[in-house]
Amino acid sequence: MQNLRQTEVNRLNSLIKQDCVVQLLEQHIAFLDGQIEQIKQLLTELIDTHQNLKEQQELLLSIPGVGELTDSNC
Repeated sequence: MQNLRQTEVNRLNSLIKQDCVVQLLEQHIAFLDGQIEQIKQLLTELIDTHQNLKEQQELLLSIPGVGELTDSNC
């Protein structure tokens, strides 16, 4: 979903300057931002309510270079 958001930001920053297209792109980016935040919140709640997942998360986060956010393109 973050890749889709980046695609829309790239389109917004391109040579497209028609007001209606810019407005639609901005609305779509805002929608995607909301969806991304919802997914993050759901994942946080899921991890917090399942002890096994919480332990696995803590184990993964103890690895140097591993953080809560990971780029799926790596």
